[in-house]
Amino acid sequence: MALACLAVRLRPWIVWSVTALLSVWNLLLIANFTYVIRVDRDMGYLGLVAGQLQAIRYLPHLFVQGQVVRALVARHAVANPPSVGAGLSLLALELVVLVIAAGVSGWQREWWFRPQRRVGLGLS
Repeated sequence: MALACLAVRLRPWIVWSVTALLSVWNLLLIANFTYVIRVDRDMGYLGLVAGQLQAIRYLPHLFVQGQVVRALVARHAVANPPSVGAGLSLLALELVVLVIAAGVSGWQREWWFRPQRRVGLGLS
């Protein structure tokens, strides 16, 4: 909601840029936690940030972890690939969820940001 509130007050390109930057940061954190961080020692906050740079080369690995990609695209690279039907049904389910989320977010935006009437106490 914070980004949505900022979108109302700031220029849209600024909000989209911040959203993209935070999304990339999130992907780097996931890659860092999955492929870089070692569990035998505590690296601290600076080690976590330094691990973000090492995690850049692992970003493509994140996109091959999904069931749909394994079923439809990377069948030859997986030892026991899921069936194509399972991949297609999961892809269809993901698309339905995205359509529902887009519809709900459009409805909420009109409802949430409706200008409100200010009612004073009439004491002035």
